[in-house]
Parts: sequence; structure tokens; C-alpha cells
Amino acid sequence: MNKPTGKTFSDAPADSTGSESKNRILKAAEKLFADKGFDGARVDEIARQAKVNKALIYYYFKSKEAILEELMELMVSEAMEAVDTMVPPDFSLESLASPEERDKIMQPLFAFLRERADLMKIVLMESLKSSSHNETVFRLISAMVERQEEFFKRFNMPAPNKQSKAHQIVGEFFTGMLPLAGYFALEERWSRFLDISRDHLWEIFQQSFISSHLAYTLDGIQRS
Repeated sequence: MNKPTGKTFSDAPADSTGSESKNRILKAAEKLFADKGFDGARVDEIARQAKVNKALIYYYFKSKEAILEELMELMVSEAMEAVDTMVPPDFSLESLASPEERDKIMQPLFAFLRERADLMKIVLMESLKSSSHNETVFRLISAMVERQEEFFKRFNMPAPNKQSKAHQIVGEFFTGMLPLAGYFALEERWSRFLDISRDHLWEIFQQSFISSHLAYTLDGIQRS
């Protein structure tokens, strides 16, 4: 996906093990970006953690920014695939309004997102910086909105806030992605401050998130 132009797989270094090596690179980068920030993580460290040589990283990815971009793209694809498996064939606006039906979709989705907590932390950290690679985060939200439109179209429903792409992107980022990223970045500290378990804090957050983000989504659908 992010391979340098003009190369073929036969050009890869001799120690390449194909997709397995690429996956190790992505997993190592995800962990290091979350722990040290994008700017603080070095390609040498990624190579060491992934147990590959540096040349192999540059075979698959033209830059460190390209690694971040692929991580974000994968998260969007995996999240939408997860949603597709959870949504029943008779999904409707009433399904979103019903707490029981909504939970059947939202709880597995929340579980998926919690497994990707490191990536959510990266989204928060990178969105707060002003360097050029942060546009990756904004492209991520734009891609999510496009996939969202495809999802609602499948069920003959209007996408939320369809009157304007700007409305859709801003709403998805500030009521959806940003609260989730902030939660995962600060979960441990809030758990300590409130002296409650992470599981209890997570339950409280989910209730708050559903009441805010879902309300915005439902209102946006009804106005479209």
C-alpha cells in the first residue's frame, strides 16, 4: 500500500517474511507512537522492536508518516468491518433509538475500540500538534465519514448531517473520535483520581458517550 514507486516484492531485503514482517512493523510502531509520541519514536527503535532491519521498513513504507497513515487506514477499515458484522439485516433508525438494540451494536464496537486504545491515543496526540503529518488524522476522519455514508446507504437511511461534508466531519471528530481518544489517553489517571476501577470508569464513559454522540447522530439523520 505504501511501497516506494518502482519496487517489486523481489526487491525486498533477503530477511523479509512478507506480510508477517510488515505486521510486526505496524504493531511495533503503534506501541512506540503511543508510548513516545510520533516525533519521539525513531525508525531504529521500530526496527528493533519488530525484529527486522531498517531497510525492510523503508521497503514497505517510504517514511515514518506513511506508517502512521497506514495504521490509521487500518483502524478505519477494521472498525467498519467490525460494525458490518454486528449490524442486523433489519437495522433501522428505530434500532439506534432502542437501548437494547443499540447495545447489541455499540458494546462489541466499544470492545473493539478498547483493544485499539494505543491507536486512539495516537489520534489525540497527533491532532494536538501543528506539524504537517497531522493531516493524516483529519484524512482519517474524512475517510470515516465516507464509510459512514456507505453504511447508511445500505439501509436506505440518510447519513447524519448530509447537508454539508464539513458538518459531518466536524461532528464525527468532536463528538465521536476526540472523546474516545481522550478517554483512552487519560483512563488510568482518571481511574486513580476518582479511586474507581477502569471497568467502572469505562461504564460511566460509555453512558456519557452514547448520550452525546448518538444524540448528535440521530438529530443529524432526522435533519438530513
